[in-house]
This record gives sequence, structure tokens and C-alpha cells, in this order.
Amino acid sequence: MAAAAARKAEAAEERTGETAPVRCELAVLACSPRRAPLDNVVLEGLEASLHLPASVLCGGTFNDLRRLLGRRATQRFLFAGHANARFGSARLTLGLTTADGRLAPPPPFAIAALLGRHSPRHGGDLEFVMYNGCKSERIALLTLLSGVDYVCYWRTPVETTAARFLCAALFEAVARRHRAGRPYYRWAFDEACGALVGEPRPVQWADAPNADLPMRWEMRDPEEGPQLGRYPLAAGVPVLLTPRDRKEAARTLLRAAMLPRIALRAWVCRARERHALRIQTRSELLMTLARRKIPHDAVLIIMQLAGQP
Repeated sequence: MAAAAARKAEAAEERTGETAPVRCELAVLACSPRRAPLDNVVLEGLEASLHLPASVLCGGTFNDLRRLLGRRATQRFLFAGHANARFGSARLTLGLTTADGRLAPPPPFAIAALLGRHSPRHGGDLEFVMYNGCKSERIALLTLLSGVDYVCYWRTPVETTAARFLCAALFEAVARRHRAGRPYYRWAFDEACGALVGEPRPVQWADAPNADLPMRWEMRDPEEGPQLGRYPLAAGVPVLLTPRDRKEAARTLLRAAMLPRIALRAWVCRARERHALRIQTRSELLMTLARRKIPHDAVLIIMQLAGQP
């Protein structure tokens, strides 16, 4: 419904000749699929918009996201929803949705490439992306290599209330530091994480001996170790990627891809034809990464040619 309304508004804008503001400080895509609904995702977008002027789209497919980013130069992007939807064999991607709430998960490489085309590295304004959903590491690494300089994600499953709280605290901190005119993403992330673990929630923990203590979170994996009755509660593990992490991101993706050695040379040759790579073998590629001469685009090209979407 909201996606259809956005398309109608866009068409009306084209008919009237009116232009939208030059820059969008925050674009939000909040998706809650019909089969596994999430109560908090729309609230996450609305709470973020209290701190930064935002364009909020409730539900949408890959093409809806493409149109949302294409209408105005976008500085930041927030995805709120499932980030561990299945695409192909064991590939996790964003749980985008159709107008009637059905899942429409796109290839993770397509999402990363779309966001990368709007990054400063490719002449755009998109400098920060937040994937506020479970197990979004791989798509975050791809997004960092595609050109976006700052990417926030959850390496583990995340408790839904904790995800909402961290999102609101982070964008509140971004707005404060943004007004101060100083570098702020690392500071804002640390500020939000400190708020998550430091401030008690209004809900009380019910099990003895902590029945009288306010509920608190700590940043750890909810799936590791015994969790029942453990205090504080496991929120999940949030991570912020910066330009300094590109070398390790490329190495992590290459290791996880498990590329066949026999076919690697052909992919490398095809990547060289795109003027992105100057090395011949897998070992040379890893050595080049270790020397900090990081062919980020080449890594993405090789993975795409190898059928690693």
C-alpha cells in the first residue's frame, strides 16, 4: 500500500513538474512480511525520522528501493526488517516485500551494487547504511566493498526491542553530532551501544533472583551458551564497518566464497578485461590484499562471475 502510494506521488510529481528537495538526509525501507510479521519496523523508521528528515517507505520490492534512492540524492539509508531471508542455497539477504506482504528477497549482490552506485565513490551522496536485522554481515561486507564508507549491521540474531532501541539512539546521536559539524559515525555508534547496555528498560525481569532488577541488555550472541534465566539479556552483536575495514572485508568474502581453483584463472582474466585486476592467481590476490593494495571492485567482479550473488 505504501509502496503504491509512493509510486503515485512520484508520478504526480512528474506530471506537475514540481521537484523534490535536492537532498534526502535519510531514506527508510521498513518491511514486515505477512508470514513472519515484525511489530517494530515501522516504529523504527518513524523514530529515526524524529531526529533526521526522512523518506519512509513501508514495504517495497527491489524496484521500489531503486526508485526511492533515485528520486533524490540520499545521504543515509536504513533497512528495518528481516535481513536473513533466504536467497538461493544458504545465501542471506534482505526480506523485501510486495504490496500484499509476500517476501521478495533480491540477490544480496544486487542490493550492495545498487547502494554502491549512490555512494560518494561513484559520485553520489550515500555515506551511511544501517541494516537493522538479524545476521546481516555478508550483505554489509558487500555494501562496504561497493563503495559505501560506513555500514552498521548485526552480526548475530538480534532481539527486536534492542534493535529498535539501538536504531533510535544511533540516529539521535548522528543528528546531534551532524549539527555540530564534526566526523560522527563512529562516535554515534559508540554512543548508541553505550545507551543500549547502560540504560535500564522499563520492563522488569521476572525470574528470581533478578525479579526486582530493571531489565538490561548486553551485546552478545543470543544463540551462544545457555540463555534462559541469564541476566542481563542478550541483545545481539552490532558492528560498524568503516573504510579501514575494506581489506579484511574482501578477504572474508573471498574465504567464504570457496572459489574453485580451476575456474579462478578464467574469472581473473575476465576481471582484468574490466580493468579492475592486475594479478593472476588466488594466492597473489590474497597477498595483494595483505599488502593493502585492495582491488575491491575486482573482488566483487570475481564473486559475481563465480556465481556468488
